[in-house]
Amino acid sequence: MAVLHRYAFGEFVLEPSQQRVRRLDGETLNLTPRLFAALQLFIEHAGQLLDKDTLMLALWPGLVVDENSLSQVVSGLRRALADDTVGSRYIQTVPRRGFRFVAAVTVLPDQAPGVSPTLAPEALPPSAPPFEIQAAGDLSASASNRRHLLRVALAGGAAASLGGIAW
Repeated sequence: MAVLHRYAFGEFVLEPSQQRVRRLDGETLNLTPRLFAALQLFIEHAGQLLDKDTLMLALWPGLVVDENSLSQVVSGLRRALADDTVGSRYIQTVPRRGFRFVAAVTVLPDQAPGVSPTLAPEALPPSAPPFEIQAAGDLSASASNRRHLLRVALAGGAAASLGGIAW
């Protein structure tokens, strides 16, 4: 059985198993499936520069789209997250290259059925420095454990990118 996770970032929690993003107050963001997929891709590759070709292959597999389609998706995510291109808290634009998710991301275990859907701020672990992904149950982990988690995440991202290129 696969282990399911949720991802906390800023004032939001992304729940892949439920295909939704919630604010800490429990309000659900209305994201299209493509916006949700883009956000999940960014979060799973937090801190990594995702070039435009990789993003377009991942979000529109088997389809030919132009950069304007990608710009519309990033713009839609920024609107949904109340982010801005200047002083961005979530999605950083790297001119002529691509985009990078710059918020700290914390991996949380998936909620058990029957658990209240409201997310209290005190239920989330303290914020991590940008680009660091933490396991919620292991906040006191040593730096080497955190480095290992980051290496695993980076290796997964590289494998996904190579798979997308091969596709």
